Amino acid sequence: MIIEALYRAISLDLAWFVSLAMSNLLWVFIFYAAANILDESNTISGSIALFLIFTFDLFTELTFFSITGWVFLGTGFLALLYITRVALSLWVENTPSLRKHLLKILTVHWLAIFVIYNVFLV
Repeated sequence: MIIEALYRAISLDLAWFVSLAMSNLLWVFIFYAAANILDESNTISGSIALFLIFTFDLFTELTFFSITGWVFLGTGFLALLYITRVALSLWVENTPSLRKHLLKILTVHWLAIFVIYNVFLV
């Protein structure tokens, strides 16, 4: 997906991007709303820049996963991730010394489950 998007951007095919945005209007609004919420500068240009970063990140992830065959949105992966995340989140939130490191721990947990699932279980 990223290769096609870069090709269309280099050839200045604006109609393709408009068609892509119009056919995925819900995701455009969801990504822009997330970018607007997460933007600390509270400016429209900052939200648009963060939206473009989100979109570029999604395109590169989809391209990587289609090339390598790794699973990112499979039901087995998501079930394993969410079941273990509930247990880990309860443990971290009830341990006072770990509570301030919740985001870091959950990020490492996601990466570990992602690698373990794709290397050993697929």
